[in-house]
Amino acid sequence: MTHDTKKNAIWIASYPKSGNTWMRLVLQAYFRGGWLDKLNDDQDRGKQAANVAAFESYLGICASHVSCEEIMKWRPAVLHHETQKLDKKTLIKVHDQAKTSTGDWMFPKAGTLGVLHLVRDPRDVVISWASHKGFSIDQSIAYLNMDDKYNWQSITQGHTQLPQFMGNWSTHTQSWLEAASYLPLLTQRYEDRLLAPKKTLIEVLDFLRLESTNDLIERILNATDFKRIQSLEDQEGFSEKPPEMDRFFRQGTSGAWRQTLTAQQRAQIERKHGKMMEQLGYL
Repeated sequence: MTHDTKKNAIWIASYPKSGNTWMRLVLQAYFRGGWLDKLNDDQDRGKQAANVAAFESYLGICASHVSCEEIMKWRPAVLHHETQKLDKKTLIKVHDQAKTSTGDWMFPKAGTLGVLHLVRDPRDVVISWASHKGFSIDQSIAYLNMDDKYNWQSITQGHTQLPQFMGNWSTHTQSWLEAASYLPLLTQRYEDRLLAPKKTLIEVLDFLRLESTNDLIERILNATDFKRIQSLEDQEGFSEKPPEMDRFFRQGTSGAWRQTLTAQQRAQIERKHGKMMEQLGYL
């Protein structure tokens, strides 16, 4: 007898600071009929792929006692198990590459409705990442260019996220582009979402086979306008904001690299990532 798994997992995959949180808010608004009154209330449909509690529940061990390599070995099984349990459409944040550090696909085909793969010009990513982490621009570029990296090497008791295998910006992006041969996947550029919010939203909803009307789409766009999201953050704060940041939702623009990066910094990024930037239309 074949178990017919419902396709409820919506993986929102991106390198950090590429619009992942913004997309999750947009889809939260969709599932709430076009309304978004709070930023910190996504427990009904929001999950984190690198969730420590899910890992520890599945294996019955403390994640802080396990190496990155062992965690990576078990994560595909944990994600498969968690996906089987979903009883409604669920938004799952992902900053990992599509494959593990040993080259295995990490995310299950069974139970996956679709992957939204979000990309952003890496020259803007480094500016946003520097603000997010309290880095200098040069430190942020070094992080972007670092091969075979995890976002952190170990976790301590009480940590809520597992180490995530990211690699550099190009290898991260390439892994997800290749995942289109394995999973239903839509790649969207952050810049296109800024230029054509209605068109790109319709593209997302059609890809996920989510019914909509023009009125619902307009409500979603109004509810998740960047200035309105900033206003909500001013009122209630945002749970994902690191303490070193003044605010999580900074600008919601593109092209800041033209005024911020030096010629040497731009060249450093373009030398490392030029091939992928050309493929995505950034060069």
